[in-house]
Amino acid sequence: MEKLLDLEIINPQRTIFKGYVVSVTVPGSKGEFQVLYNHAELISTLATGRIKIVNEKNEVIYFASSGGIIEVGKNKIIILAEEIYSPEEIDIETTEKEMKNAKSKLFESKSDKEELFNEIEKAKSKLRIVRK
Repeated sequence: MEKLLDLEIINPQRTIFKGYVVSVTVPGSKGEFQVLYNHAELISTLATGRIKIVNEKNEVIYFASSGGIIEVGKNKIIILAEEIYSPEEIDIETTEKEMKNAKSKLFESKSDKEELFNEIEKAKSKLRIVRK
Protein backbone atom coordinates (compact mmCIF):
# COMPACT_ATOMS: atom_id res chain seq x y z
CA MET A 1 0.00 0.00 0.00
CA GLU A 2 1.20 3.48 -0.84
CA LYS A 3 1.99 5.90 1.91
CA LEU A 4 -0.76 8.52 1.93
CA LEU A 5 -1.26 12.07 3.10
CA ASP A 6 -4.41 13.32 4.81
CA LEU A 7 -5.54 16.37 2.80
CA GLU A 8 -8.19 18.94 3.61
CA ILE A 9 -8.92 21.94 1.37
CA ILE A 10 -11.25 24.56 2.80
CA ASN A 11 -12.39 28.06 1.99
CA PRO A 12 -14.49 30.47 4.08
CA GLN A 13 -17.73 28.89 2.85
CA ARG A 14 -17.11 25.13 2.94
CA THR A 15 -14.83 22.12 2.80
CA ILE A 16 -13.79 21.65 -0.82
CA PHE A 17 -11.88 18.36 -0.55
CA LYS A 18 -11.17 15.92 2.25
CA GLY A 19 -9.42 12.62 1.74
CA TYR A 20 -6.21 10.66 1.42
CA VAL A 21 -3.81 11.46 -1.39
CA VAL A 22 -0.47 10.37 -2.81
CA SER A 23 0.71 13.91 -3.59
CA VAL A 24 -0.34 17.55 -3.82
CA THR A 25 1.28 20.13 -6.09
CA VAL A 26 0.55 23.77 -5.29
CA PRO A 27 1.45 27.21 -6.65
CA GLY A 28 3.63 28.54 -3.83
CA SER A 29 4.18 32.27 -3.73
CA LYS A 30 7.85 31.63 -4.62
CA GLY A 31 7.15 28.86 -7.13
CA GLU A 32 5.30 25.61 -7.57
CA PHE A 33 6.12 22.76 -5.17
CA GLN A 34 4.97 19.21 -4.47
CA VAL A 35 4.19 17.60 -1.13
CA LEU A 36 4.74 13.86 -0.73
CA TYR A 37 4.63 11.45 2.22
CA ASN A 38 6.97 12.48 5.08
CA HIS A 39 7.45 16.00 3.69
CA ALA A 40 9.11 18.45 6.06
CA GLU A 41 6.72 20.53 8.13
CA LEU A 42 5.98 23.93 6.63
CA ILE A 43 3.58 26.81 6.36
CA SER A 44 3.57 28.77 3.11
CA THR A 45 1.49 31.27 1.22
CA LEU A 46 -0.01 30.26 -2.09
CA ALA A 47 -0.20 32.24 -5.30
CA THR A 48 -2.97 32.16 -7.87
CA GLY A 49 -2.70 28.99 -9.88
CA ARG A 50 -3.48 25.31 -10.20
CA ILE A 51 -3.61 22.77 -7.39
CA LYS A 52 -2.95 19.22 -8.59
CA ILE A 53 -3.93 16.26 -6.42
CA VAL A 54 -3.13 12.61 -7.03
CA ASN A 55 -5.66 10.73 -4.92
CA GLU A 56 -5.38 7.27 -3.35
CA LYS A 57 -6.70 5.69 -6.58
CA ASN A 58 -3.93 7.51 -8.53
CA GLU A 59 -6.54 9.73 -10.21
CA VAL A 60 -5.51 13.33 -10.91
CA ILE A 61 -7.82 16.07 -9.63
CA TYR A 62 -7.32 19.77 -10.40
CA PHE A 63 -8.53 22.93 -8.69
CA ALA A 64 -7.93 26.57 -9.61
CA SER A 65 -7.10 28.75 -6.61
CA SER A 66 -6.62 32.47 -6.16
CA GLY A 67 -4.22 32.11 -3.28
CA GLY A 68 -4.24 31.12 0.34
CA ILE A 69 -2.11 29.25 2.85
CA ILE A 70 -0.85 25.67 3.06
CA GLU A 71 0.19 23.96 6.26
CA VAL A 72 2.02 20.63 6.17
CA GLY A 73 2.83 18.55 9.25
CA LYS A 74 3.02 14.87 10.13
CA ASN A 75 1.53 13.75 6.80
CA LYS A 76 -1.47 16.07 7.21
CA ILE A 77 -2.02 18.93 4.76
CA ILE A 78 -4.46 21.78 5.24
CA ILE A 79 -5.01 24.28 2.46
CA LEU A 80 -6.94 27.44 3.33
CA ALA A 81 -7.98 28.85 -0.03
CA GLU A 82 -9.27 32.36 -0.65
CA GLU A 83 -11.18 31.32 -3.76
CA ILE A 84 -11.11 27.85 -5.27
CA TYR A 85 -12.86 26.24 -8.22
CA SER A 86 -13.22 22.71 -9.53
CA PRO A 87 -13.37 22.21 -13.33
CA GLU A 88 -17.12 21.57 -13.05
CA GLU A 89 -17.69 25.01 -11.51
CA ILE A 90 -15.99 26.93 -14.30
CA ASP A 91 -17.90 28.40 -17.21
CA ILE A 92 -15.37 28.74 -20.03
CA GLU A 93 -17.23 31.52 -21.91
CA THR A 94 -17.68 33.65 -18.80
CA THR A 95 -14.06 33.15 -17.76
CA GLU A 96 -12.77 34.07 -21.22
CA LYS A 97 -14.91 37.24 -21.16
CA GLU A 98 -13.58 38.16 -17.70
CA MET A 99 -10.02 37.78 -18.94
CA LYS A 100 -10.71 39.77 -22.12
CA ASN A 101 -12.33 42.61 -20.15
CA ALA A 102 -9.46 42.75 -17.66
CA LYS A 103 -6.90 42.84 -20.49
CA SER A 104 -8.74 45.67 -22.26
CA LYS A 105 -8.88 47.73 -19.04
CA LEU A 106 -5.11 47.51 -18.61
CA PHE A 107 -4.70 50.39 -21.05
CA GLU A 108 -7.03 52.74 -19.16
CA SER A 109 -4.99 55.18 -17.12
CA LYS A 110 -7.30 55.09 -14.08
CA SER A 111 -7.32 51.30 -13.79
CA ASP A 112 -5.84 49.42 -10.85
CA LYS A 113 -3.19 47.47 -12.78
CA GLU A 114 -2.39 45.06 -9.94
CA GLU A 115 -6.05 44.09 -9.54
CA LEU A 116 -6.39 43.58 -13.29
CA PHE A 117 -3.29 41.38 -13.41
CA ASN A 118 -4.77 39.33 -10.55
CA GLU A 119 -8.05 38.94 -12.47
CA ILE A 120 -6.15 37.80 -15.56
CA GLU A 121 -4.12 35.27 -13.55
CA LYS A 122 -7.30 33.90 -11.91
CA ALA A 123 -8.93 33.46 -15.32
CA LYS A 124 -5.82 31.77 -16.72
CA SER A 125 -5.67 29.27 -13.86
CA LYS A 126 -9.37 28.45 -14.26
CA LEU A 127 -8.98 27.86 -17.98
CA ARG A 128 -5.84 25.80 -17.40
CA ILE A 129 -7.67 23.21 -15.28
CA VAL A 130 -10.62 23.01 -17.65
CA ARG A 131 -8.46 22.61 -20.74
CA LYS A 132 -5.68 20.55 -19.07
